[in-house]
Amino acid sequence: MSQCISFNTIKIKKISVKLCVKNLKPETKNKHEILKIIRFQNLLMLAFMQLVFRYLFLEQSYVDLALTDFNYILLVIATVCIAAGGYVINNIMDQDTDEIAKPHIGLFFSTTKRTS
Repeated sequence: MSQCISFNTIKIKKISVKLCVKNLKPETKNKHEILKIIRFQNLLMLAFMQLVFRYLFLEQSYVDLALTDFNYILLVIATVCIAAGGYVINNIMDQDTDEIAKPHIGLFFSTTKRTS
């Protein structure tokens, strides 16, 4: 097992997940790798579709809108942040499967599951 920079333990019910942040190789430290983890293309599409729905569909339908433009932008930003967090959690939880299916892809986290 590789050396770890830090450990964090998350306990959910009876399962304890220990996260080990590995020493990252220089090529995995760049912003491009982080953008791949959060799947920025999907996030851009999510934000774009929310904006299209509001400004092309709802306003053309003459529907009374409850949110101001500023509040709607905050809603879009919140949705994108929640989706990005979900992608990161999905990457962490699917590590075992990804090690088998995609052994050539480096992983950012190492997990150990233990039941108490």
